[in-house]
Order: sequence, then structure tokens, then C-alpha cells
Amino acid sequence: VTLCCSINGHYDIIYGRSYPASAALCQSLLYELLYTQVFGVEGAELGQAMEAFRAGGRRYRNSLSVCSDIDVGYDTPEDRAHREEEVGGAAEEVK
Repeated sequence: VTLCCSINGHYDIIYGRSYPASAALCQSLLYELLYTQVFGVEGAELGQAMEAFRAGGRRYRNSLSVCSDIDVGYDTPEDRAHREEEVGGAAEEVK
């Protein structure tokens, strides 16, 4: 482990150039095992999801938008608050 000490005595880790690629490979293997062995996702289904993610990533890489077609079902905090108001209002009317 290589550490760098700044003037104020704060230490930061300095990673080698190969670290990000190695860490990414380890993370991808871990997630593949998690989805297939723990959650029981079929390999073909996982492959389809990864292809959809990769296609979306390429499509929106230079876009200012942080959302993609995959995020269509995402609820914003405003959506959740609105839905909770509707549910709360309906519950009060039933009483």
C-alpha cells in the first residue's frame, strides 16, 4: 500500500495504474456470482440485462441526461410524495 501525506497530515492511498481494471474485474465477478448463485437469475437473463445496459450506456454517454430508457419506471421523490398523498387521502375518506 502506498500512502501520500499532505501538508495538513491527511493520508490518501495512491493506487497503481492497474488497480481500476483489477477492481472492476473483481467487482463484475462478484456481482455475477451474487445474481446467479444468490438471487437465482438465469445466465441468459443476466446476459440480456447486461447487453441492454451496455447499449443504453453507449447511447447516453455524452448526453446531459442522467436517465435512460431503462429508468422509465423510476419514481422521483415528487412522484412518491404525490402517490402517498393520494393513498393518505383515500385512507382518510374511508374512515
